[in-house]
Amino acid sequence: MFKPWMERANREDRRYPSLDELARLPRAYFKERAVKPKEISFLWQAYQRTGDKRKISLVVRHCMKDLIQTLWVLAHTKL
Repeated sequence: MFKPWMERANREDRRYPSLDELARLPRAYFKERAVKPKEISFLWQAYQRTGDKRKISLVVRHCMKDLIQTLWVLAHTKL
């Protein structure tokens, strides 16, 4: 999916860019705190233990933002 950037990074001997580096969301502009990928497991386990829907909503929001970023990057990719 992100093969063009991976190939370019390899050619230029650079590390592969993260999704956040390829497509910044407005949360970066407004300095909103994003759920870090390593927090997802903890939130999921907390939801399973407590049934607290606020925990699962953070997981869902994180996944939705990843999908939006991915779609943006794909829409601006010249294949």
